[in-house]
Amino acid sequence: MPLIILTGYPCSGKTKRSEEIKKYFEDQNLTNKIVHIKDNETIQKAGFNKTELYASAQKEKEIRAKLKSEVTRLLNKDTIVILDSMNYIKGYRYELFCVSKQVKSTQCTIEIIIDENRMNKFNQDRSDESEKYDEDTLKALVMRYEPPDHKNRWDSPLITIQTDDPTPLEEIHKAVLNVKPPKSNKSTLYIPLSSNTYLFELDKITQTAVQEILNKQEPSISKLNCDTSKLTLPHLTRLKRQYINLVKLNPATSVNVDNVHATFLQFINSNSDKE
Repeated sequence: MPLIILTGYPCSGKTKRSEEIKKYFEDQNLTNKIVHIKDNETIQKAGFNKTELYASAQKEKEIRAKLKSEVTRLLNKDTIVILDSMNYIKGYRYELFCVSKQVKSTQCTIEIIIDENRMNKFNQDRSDESEKYDEDTLKALVMRYEPPDHKNRWDSPLITIQTDDPTPLEEIHKAVLNVKPPKSNKSTLYIPLSSNTYLFELDKITQTAVQEILNKQEPSISKLNCDTSKLTLPHLTRLKRQYINLVKLNPATSVNVDNVHATFLQFINSNSDKE
C-alpha cells in the first residue's frame, strides 16, 4: 500500500488535505488500515512548541527521526500511510523514498502551494496559540523550504495543489494504486551492518570522496551541484560522519558498496548548506 507525502509552507492546509485524502480512501473500502501521521501530534508529545522546535536543529532532527520511524513501522502491503508534515528538506524526502522502496510500496508527493501573505494570515487566524508560528520562524521556514521537483525520482509522481483548488482525489488514487510498486535495487536493499568489511569499505570510500573534493579531483568534483568553496575539511568530515551514522541507524537507507560513492555525494548536495 502507498506512502503519501504532503509538503508545503507552514499553514498551507496540509492537514485539511490529508484528512480529505484519508476519508476518500476510507470511502473506497480498499483497506481498513489507513494511517494519518501528523507532525503536530508528534511535536506536542515531545513537549516542544513550534518556535523552539524550529530554532533548534537537534530538536528538528529528533522530530524528523520520530516521523520517519513511524512511517517505517507502519508502511506495509496492507496499510496506506499519509505523512502530514512540512517535509521541506529534499534529503529527508529521499530517505522516505528509500523506506517505501525497501518495502516495495508505491509513493507520491503532494505539494500545497500558498503565497506568503495568505500563509501569514492563516497563521494569525489560528485559534490555538500552540499551533501558531512567530514571524521570524515563518520567515526562516520559507527560506529553508526546498520545493519538490518532478524530475527527482524521490519526489515523483508529484501532484501540485494551489490553495483554492479542490483536492484531486482521483488523480492521487491513480498515482499510488494504478501503478506497480518499484523494485528494490542495490541502493535500497538491506546490507548487514554487522559486517566489519562493509563498515571498513564505507569509511574508505567516503574518505576517498572527501579527498577528491578537497583536491578538486574527479570523479567526485563534477558530481557536486553545491557551493564547493564552503566544503572545508571540518565541514566534509561532519557530513561524512552524518552519512555513515545515517547508514548505520537506518537499514532501509543502507546502500550496496558499489553505490556508496554516488549516494554520499548526493547526501553532500542535499545537506551541505544545512549547517
